[in-house]
Amino acid sequence: MIPQVHAAPIAGLSVLVVDDNEVNRRLIEKTLRRWRTKLTLVDSGQKALDALTAAEDRGEPFTLVLLDAHMPSMDGFEVARRMQTLTKSRSTLVMMLSSAGDAGDGARSRELGITMTLVKPIGPSDLLRAIGQLLTRPPGSDFIQPPAAPAAGFGRPRRILLAEDNPTNRILALRILEKRGHKVLVAENGKEAVDLLEQHEVDLVLMDVQMPVMGGFEATVAIRERERSTGRHMPIIAMTAHAMKGDRERCLEAGMDDYISKPVDSAMLLALVDRVGSAATASGAPSMLEVPATARQAPAVPPPDACDVDAFIERVGGDADLARELAVLFIPDAIRLVGRIRDAVDAAEPERLRQEAHALKGAAGNFGAARVVAASLDLEMMGRAGDLSGSKAVLASLEEDASQLVEALRLFAETPSCAS
Repeated sequence: MIPQVHAAPIAGLSVLVVDDNEVNRRLIEKTLRRWRTKLTLVDSGQKALDALTAAEDRGEPFTLVLLDAHMPSMDGFEVARRMQTLTKSRSTLVMMLSSAGDAGDGARSRELGITMTLVKPIGPSDLLRAIGQLLTRPPGSDFIQPPAAPAAGFGRPRRILLAEDNPTNRILALRILEKRGHKVLVAENGKEAVDLLEQHEVDLVLMDVQMPVMGGFEATVAIRERERSTGRHMPIIAMTAHAMKGDRERCLEAGMDDYISKPVDSAMLLALVDRVGSAATASGAPSMLEVPATARQAPAVPPPDACDVDAFIERVGGDADLARELAVLFIPDAIRLVGRIRDAVDAAEPERLRQEAHALKGAAGNFGAARVVAASLDLEMMGRAGDLSGSKAVLASLEEDASQLVEALRLFAETPSCAS
């Protein structure tokens, strides 16, 4: 059951939903129609601008736009920029929907009139709470933080090495992670982080960029150099206060896997740790991404962690029939996206690979398909960095994981009654 959102006149609200992924659109549609909103749904940036212009011509501009950050041809930020030229739409509230760590910095969001950013996948309660917060925000406020994400929906606890020299930042990150149940090992500089990794098994590293003795970039280079002999890959998330254009690219060039800006948002940090950490194994052995495809055989029955059906049913408000319907919609989409990713790898087209892998990552995330999300993220990052040297090995892992996901969803869709 979806909780009530008080003091927010959601019924009758005029909302434009912009997302190129059909499953995402249907999830949002199901949630908002229950609250009797006036919905318009489109699947591209250009169609969004057409709908905004048509609404202005009628003298009925949208009150709220839910805007996907990453879409082909025209992304969400470009749509937001062009909205600034529409006179009557300048007062429209804009909520960006993005994967963790991909939304851009707050200054860019403020400049483009984006009022809030939510991290996908988004549950009904999270979405309604966020809309309620937007509609009841104090007069004169611009960019605001989304409501805190609930504890449910995150993966297993991780063993994390936190390298941070600032005591306040260190304690804040430590409390956020420990509250979620993660086990945290602390280093106060990059040299300590490198030394601790030789003594302890961890699942991932949170690495501050600027530290005394040895900075985060230097420490990452040292870790990657050591991995040449071990054959393993330690996920490293950069933490930096700069939040400037190009920071993500510099972090990736240094060998880091992802990036989060400070001051750290707790929901963003936890989602990023769960996503990036899913590529590591609890034992410290090589992840599935590093095991040769020939050494693994897909089981006849998909493994239980291929997806999280129960969590998906809960995300759609307990409606198992809708969950099965969305699973059926996603199956051909997943097969198509994997085929496009394969074509991009074969053709050595980094930008095309980035776009297709990002699309699959976002769609699979709705179903709690952690392994597909992790492999898609690796390919997306390779495409973004323009380095496809390891893409074929990751593609082989993705194809196996995606096959198991599709089979698990087929079994779920064909089951008349399923626990919800």
